[in-house]
Amino acid sequence: MATLADNVYQAITDFDDIRSAIIEKDQPVPAGTPTSAYANKIRDIKTSVIGWQPDTLWVKMPNMPVAGQQVIYAIVGVTENYPYMALMATTLSGQYRVDWGDGTVTTHNSSTMASRTYSFASLASDKTQDGFKTVLITITAVTAGNLRTLDFGYSLALDMRSGKTNYLFYVRGRALSLTRITFTGSGSTWSHSRFLKCVDLLDTASLTSSNAMLSYAASLCCVPQLDMSFVTNADYMFAQAFGLYTAPPLNTVRCASFVGMFSECEALVNIPTPLNLGAATNITDMFEECVALQNVRFSAISPAITNLNLAKTALSRQAIVNVFNDLPARSSGTQVINITQCPGAAQLTTQDRQIATNKRWTITS
Repeated sequence: MATLADNVYQAITDFDDIRSAIIEKDQPVPAGTPTSAYANKIRDIKTSVIGWQPDTLWVKMPNMPVAGQQVIYAIVGVTENYPYMALMATTLSGQYRVDWGDGTVTTHNSSTMASRTYSFASLASDKTQDGFKTVLITITAVTAGNLRTLDFGYSLALDMRSGKTNYLFYVRGRALSLTRITFTGSGSTWSHSRFLKCVDLLDTASLTSSNAMLSYAASLCCVPQLDMSFVTNADYMFAQAFGLYTAPPLNTVRCASFVGMFSECEALVNIPTPLNLGAATNITDMFEECVALQNVRFSAISPAITNLNLAKTALSRQAIVNVFNDLPARSSGTQVINITQCPGAAQLTTQDRQIATNKRWTITS
């Protein structure tokens, strides 16, 4: 039988193992952290990206900043012919700082562009199979927690004309006071976000707009839960994110405009959390060309929405019935739900259709 000393020793060993496992998942556990705090550390892991691994030839991404620390990290691919990167931030007051990852640190006034031309040969990172070298860029405000907006696509319109654009691969950080963060500019061919694989952001509750936030992120595969509870505009948020398979949980309780939100997300199969359209006024082309979409549910649909277009998605009969059940009953007016070319449309029974029509929704199929 184990002695008390044996049991105590085993308990200490177990907690050390748990601490090590939490740290391996990029959650800091400083020495002296009480074991009572471990549960919240594990919950933090669940709100961050799990299961995706960066390229081993990239520079190492730091752990997620500790709670309350506003830091944005970005791994950027630099090309030999055009070793250039630019971004712009605004602050509540004062300047912002950029560590460019090659020993150079610059400070900039709010609303002015920050840019860096690298010496490609001098970069220490390994060259990827695509010919990139990677650098780790770190963006902070000179006054802690003071960043207001961050735009990685600020100079894109100028860069596109000469092909002088480099690519975001991986972004991580805590947004805190950020009201907007975007990763792309206008035009998909030379978008900064073209090879963006992973966006791992926490503390996004201050965001008020996600307009075009991840548009043209053709390689995007990992996005954690995003707190969008104060976002009012999500237009084109994931437009042409061709590789996105599953949408992250999104709190859209105050969002009014969803125009083209998932437009041309051709690999999107699952939207696992019911979408809240309770404040929506415009959902035009929200699911345009979502040809693989098999699951979408709605927790609320505002009276302003009279046309729900799910045409050309891959919804089965049961998935369509689920949406019919989510539709709100209307006492007047004309409401239309479009399920044209959905594979499950032809399998609907009369009783299935009555779920929608009894609520004054006209079915187009």
